[in-house]
Amino acid sequence: MDKELMIQKLMREIEMDFSFDLRLGLIDRIKFNNIMKSEAEQLRERSYSEIERLFFRAAA
Repeated sequence: MDKELMIQKLMREIEMDFSFDLRLGLIDRIKFNNIMKSEAEQLRERSYSEIERLFFRAAA
């Protein structure tokens, strides 16, 4: 599977986790966007095998 595709799917999982906090008012939209941007950057810096491990852990 393509690294970018796995990152996109991981980002959807992360978005679901933090969107709950956003809906509850625990974080604001700016903080939510900053978290998502930071997470995406961190994932893109990782190697293919690291992303693959994260992806399959999230899928389990």
